[in-house]
Amino acid sequence: MIAFQTKLQHVIHLYHEFGVRAWVRLAAYPDPELYHHILIGTLTSIESDKLRHQLFRTEHHRDSRNIREYAREMILNWLIEDLVIQYVLPHKFKNIKLIGGDRDRRFLAGSHVAATPDLKADGRKYDIKCDWTGYWHEKGIVDLRDGEYPLLLKQNAGLVLILPFQKQIGILDSLTEVKVIKGKMHPIWHKPYHALELSENLCWEDWK
Repeated sequence: MIAFQTKLQHVIHLYHEFGVRAWVRLAAYPDPELYHHILIGTLTSIESDKLRHQLFRTEHHRDSRNIREYAREMILNWLIEDLVIQYVLPHKFKNIKLIGGDRDRRFLAGSHVAATPDLKADGRKYDIKCDWTGYWHEKGIVDLRDGEYPLLLKQNAGLVLILPFQKQIGILDSLTEVKVIKGKMHPIWHKPYHALELSENLCWEDWK
């Protein structure tokens, strides 16, 4: 398990490599003071109540994480996604637009969380996934939780896979040709899942 502060410092470093500050990007989010306090662990009691209200009924999505752990991982992934969208994906696509439910970088209550693609790039839809452990690269497998796979397949969506520590991305334009194994119980999520085999369908590339 990689400590959260290690991941946060790495994100700050990645932004620095592109000549920008992660905190400046965070300042453009809807509630930057709240988000900053979530990341550094200085939530006030009022902010904690506000966060519980915004993330009402997200137990299914949080798994074993508490509300603050869930929120800080979400913010960190937003920062990584925004960095890759702004500085990495333009080397692959001309027209990129966020279309997911969290495109405004606002927290969503459980009733509003849905497995929908995160972005549209050159007319094709993609969902963005981030792996901090390097498991996907090592095993050639990416796990999709609950009913994500059939929903993405129905929308003919692909995947943009991000490996922050390796500074690599992998792009699957379509999931139709990917071998899929349906699992009954994920060892971490403790929920049904689909394991997608990537080895023959994906080429990892270093960030430009």
